[in-house]
Amino acid sequence: MPSNEAERLKALAEYHLMDTPREEDFDRLTGLASRLFNVPIVTISLLDYDRLFSKANIGFGFTEISREVSFSAYVIMGDDIVVVPDTTKDPRFSSNPMVLGPPFIRFYVGIPLVAPFGEKIGTLSLIDTKPRADFTIEDRRNLTDIAALVMDRMEIRRLDHVRTVNQARFENVAATFSDAIICANAAAQITFWNHSAERLFGYSPAEVVGQRSDIIVAESDRNIYGALLERLRHGLRMERPYKMGWTASLRHQCAMMEVDAPSGGDHPHES
Repeated sequence: MPSNEAERLKALAEYHLMDTPREEDFDRLTGLASRLFNVPIVTISLLDYDRLFSKANIGFGFTEISREVSFSAYVIMGDDIVVVPDTTKDPRFSSNPMVLGPPFIRFYVGIPLVAPFGEKIGTLSLIDTKPRADFTIEDRRNLTDIAALVMDRMEIRRLDHVRTVNQARFENVAATFSDAIICANAAAQITFWNHSAERLFGYSPAEVVGQRSDIIVAESDRNIYGALLERLRHGLRMERPYKMGWTASLRHQCAMMEVDAPSGGDHPHES
């Protein structure tokens, strides 16, 4: 076990990838590695407390195995690529059930999958059923690059999950506000519309979500509103909150609107 096992498991849990279905992005990377290194077996594996889960693989035949027999348990103990030219001659692996039985591993290469703060959450592994004499410097570079692509994809998944959770929390709180709260994305499409906005403008969320946010802005002010959104879209910091009183008409309903440029985040909020 690594000395930071608790932190490693916590980092692994943040990716929410254990026991998830196969995904095309990861399958493509295992296919690329199989062709590039001419090996019949490639696995992208995540190492939990007592088991290894194969997120993607070619030729491996197992979705899950015990951590006790996994080669990955050795790989995450170090920072370097682990190369085993002939498993039958390596005392660490010669009696391993996966050497003595299916898939009859003879040649093994593994590289840790490292989270942004250094936790090794899994491995990318190359396997052959025949011994191999060497693994070149160029091979190491290529494997390192593919492992980085795997982690990039996993990090995208983690950030997507964080955004989804944060958005759900925001919407749960904003739904109860007495003020009208309206959010729009970078394309100026409405993404959130609370009950107070519905009372103020007369449209339900189902009617306006996905519509352009300028539908609630008076025609005479739409150029100004568009310029503000463009500035927010490009993330330009304003010295002070940008405020303008607008009369917005919708179904003969009017409201004075105050628009603040947020210091961070993707959505302009109007209230």
